[in-house]
Amino acid sequence: MSIVVKNLTHIYDQGGPFEAKALDGVSFEAHEPAIIGLMGHTGCGKSTLVQHLNALLLPTAGSVVVCGIDTRTDKSRLRELRHRVGMVFQYPEYQLFEETVARDIAFGLRDSGLSEEEKKKRVRAAMEEVALDYDTYAEKSPFDLSGGQKRRAAIAGVLVMEPEILVMDEPAAGLDPRGKEEIDDIIRRYHEKHGATVLIVTHNMDEAAALCSRILVMENGTIAADGSPRQVFSDAERVKAVGLDVPYAARTAAALISRGVPVRPDVLTVEELAAEILRIKEERRA
Repeated sequence: MSIVVKNLTHIYDQGGPFEAKALDGVSFEAHEPAIIGLMGHTGCGKSTLVQHLNALLLPTAGSVVVCGIDTRTDKSRLRELRHRVGMVFQYPEYQLFEETVARDIAFGLRDSGLSEEEKKKRVRAAMEEVALDYDTYAEKSPFDLSGGQKRRAAIAGVLVMEPEILVMDEPAAGLDPRGKEEIDDIIRRYHEKHGATVLIVTHNMDEAAALCSRILVMENGTIAADGSPRQVFSDAERVKAVGLDVPYAARTAAALISRGVPVRPDVLTVEELAAEILRIKEERRA
């Protein structure tokens, strides 16, 4: 598993009346399994970037090499690449169409060369990955599922391919807090079980802080920041300058510090904030 993006530029409608540069010399690499957050305001180039990772889009200039496959020069291997890089687009449940949940999830395996028995095993495993019981839901119509279940069934349709790299564009968009937590749990489990890299496009600062080990911040088609959540969010002014904000716990910690409460200035998650408040209470009792 590896992602190597070098000086990637993408221009839509190049030479035409609506020419627009979406990416401008983007470079980054990822060689070890990780959960990576991709953040930035609307129109900064996030979706354009991730669509290069399985050659849905090709570079105007520069190069994208994923799992050793150069998307511009290894044209004969692009089908292989699309099996190794799974894409979950925003609101994937809108793409459900088969008569049963199991058949919908298995759709991506139709030309895989696997036996029917192996396909069934893959479908069962994918449903387990997203916490949908096979015996309960396999023969149900996907349109009889709840909104959160539809989202998980659609994600299972990508996980059934067992991708080495999983790209998710706002995977929890529109879900309630419980639904968001379920999606985050799926991401963690898949990353840990398969040693996969997961790249998540998100606007949720709290999700990025709690889930990701690395964050890429985009601005005007470029990488404006690249580092751990603690590194990126430590520069609150820079984050706000690109139209984002710091996580809720970090904002609360800053407010407490301004009132003289000695919490750590690098708090990022609610759990860290709660631990700091308990620590301070214990110290004051002592």
